[in-house]
Amino acid sequence: MYESMELNFNHLDFTSPSVELTDSVMEVSGKRGTVTLAFCFKENGEVIGEGKKKMVCSGLREFEPQAVEALVDKFNQRKSTFLSSMTA
Repeated sequence: MYESMELNFNHLDFTSPSVELTDSVMEVSGKRGTVTLAFCFKENGEVIGEGKKKMVCSGLREFEPQAVEALVDKFNQRKSTFLSSMTA
């Protein structure tokens, strides 16, 4: 769930900025967690601003490697099936 966002610009004289992720942090405490994404705004290679977005997670569970591996295997199988149908 979105909690907050902070934006700071060095100036407002820009026409076509891009956004670049600069950092990401997840802090977990039991079944809850906080995710913070830091990013910068650039134009013509120059940093013109920065920001942070904070999100709250709930209902977290312990990491289950076997379940994740099964999910990845299923995804890769479906992807392979889809791609082979595209070439036929």
